[in-house]
Amino acid sequence: MAGRVLLTAIAGEGGAPSGGSPLCVTCRVRVGRPRATVLRAVVCGPCWAAHGGSPDAGEIGPAPTTTVPSRDPRNQGHWLSALRRQDWVHQIRADGRANLLAVARLVALSASWQTLESRPTWERLVARSGLSERTVARWLQELRVRGWLAHLEHGSTPAHRPSVLAHLSGNRAAVYGLRIPLTPQEALHQAAEHLVAQLGDHLIAPALKLGPDAHFVPESSVSSARIPAEPAPATPATVSADTSHSDHSDQPKPEIPGKTNGSPSWSGFSETNSFVGGFSRARKPVDNSVHNPS
Repeated sequence: MAGRVLLTAIAGEGGAPSGGSPLCVTCRVRVGRPRATVLRAVVCGPCWAAHGGSPDAGEIGPAPTTTVPSRDPRNQGHWLSALRRQDWVHQIRADGRANLLAVARLVALSASWQTLESRPTWERLVARSGLSERTVARWLQELRVRGWLAHLEHGSTPAHRPSVLAHLSGNRAAVYGLRIPLTPQEALHQAAEHLVAQLGDHLIAPALKLGPDAHFVPESSVSSARIPAEPAPATPATVSADTSHSDHSDQPKPEIPGKTNGSPSWSGFSETNSFVGGFSRARKPVDNSVHNPS
């Protein structure tokens, strides 16, 4: 789905990625051809059938699963102003553009402030617009095909009503939802957000399968744990402890009575001359003044 939207965004409305046939203005996925709408909108066979048209036998296929990406308007005024700014609206002849906007305005005025769903009757639309029923129907069709109206419920009579609505009495007018189709740039941005969300779900799913008690340890942590740590610098406390627990084989032996080899006694040497900081001179001295100023 996201790939299709990306392809659509690159192609643009009614365009074709490879310079071939234009894409359907409803789904922007299949190749379409001009239909019998007021503006000869390019629609594919399945979408044309979904809008109530009669496609050729070779165009019949499954019902479309994707439509033009759209968003809900903030209110009726936002929907009307966005519609007026569309390029395809500006390309309509002046009288046709006035008819389109008149029908759109009546549909918007009939919409609920809470749901932005509109149920205008044919009588109201014809009487308020001053247009024929056929003209009103064709402009409503143009708005549906281009994604500005969502056909939420078809109009029906008691004799031709779906079974789920059979308990309702009287005629029911069609229900339309106000929608604003996304531009190719907005559709591209939305598709990118969906792709990022899907990638995040795929990365989180393996961790969730391990269970709540499982702990994930990054490989970097394991590799760093294998490197032996450098010994901590010695402190006076550790120095005294090392001195008390060191091997006494290196310590001077007491003078044996009667020994006459002339060797000087260890008592004649000061401790600072034989040991530096508690370490033998055979080892490199360690200056603890940096770590222990006292």
